[in-house]
Amino acid sequence: GKNEKAITVYQRLLRESPLRKSNSDTHSKLVALYHLVNKVPMVVKELEKMRKIYLPGGNWYNAHKSNPDRVNAAEKEVEKKLHFYGAKYNNSGIKFKNEAMLKFASAVYGVYLSAFPKHKNAYEIRFNLANIYFDLKRYEAASDNYLLVSKSKVKKPKYHKEAALQAVVAMNKVVSATKYQNEPKPGSLTN
Repeated sequence: GKNEKAITVYQRLLRESPLRKSNSDTHSKLVALYHLVNKVPMVVKELEKMRKIYLPGGNWYNAHKSNPDRVNAAEKEVEKKLHFYGAKYNNSGIKFKNEAMLKFASAVYGVYLSAFPKHKNAYEIRFNLANIYFDLKRYEAASDNYLLVSKSKVKKPKYHKEAALQAVVAMNKVVSATKYQNEPKPGSLTN
């Protein structure tokens, strides 16, 4: 329908003029349309592209870095969209116990944290990512992220204690799932 046609138009605009000033807005609209038609994998893919294109090192960024207002606006747009869709898919995954949505949320949060590791929202996003990993039974990744949260130097350490406890719980799950070689019987080893 109309949304599919709009997707085609936005894709074409981005493809034919990749350095256009307004591309970060156009790209955001494309992401919203993919979400609207429930093409979540494409949302994730386009968010990853936005990170690569509009942040330092990207072609669009390099072409516009002489205009700090434009570059900052694009950076804010990328941060906002990563945060929004990560939270949306995380909440959906939790509410409906949907593993696929949790995986999409973890992918978006991973992109967020690689792009904005020091942003004020990174602390809570990392905690949410650790919870997702725990729910997906990726206990080692959960423990690593909980540990980072517990060690974070933030003004309001809202999750420090819970993260420290969860890091231990997650690591205990790793240890209990690990298959160890049988220990030799006492006295069976000789010098």
